[in-house]
Amino acid sequence: MRKYDELLLRKIDDCKLLLTLKLLKIQKLSYAIKYSIPTVIIFWNFVEILGRWNILKEIWIEPFKYWLEILITTIVFFILLIISIFESKKINK
Repeated sequence: MRKYDELLLRKIDDCKLLLTLKLLKIQKLSYAIKYSIPTVIIFWNFVEILGRWNILKEIWIEPFKYWLEILITTIVFFILLIISIFESKKINK
């Protein structure tokens, strides 16, 4: 198991917090999407590290074992998609 520098992890946590707070304040969708890509990359590093240490169970590796979690995620995704479609129609009117 690799040992990571604690100071580096604290700096990355501060960076994640700063990027997330800035992302929540952005009003334009296209700019928010451009800004969210590096934010997600930084967040995803911790998922990869925890997965390699076998601390985190990655549900997409065994999808039939975690079918309920995948179903809930899919339902939430479609609900958010429908909400965004209706909101965009309200803005365009």
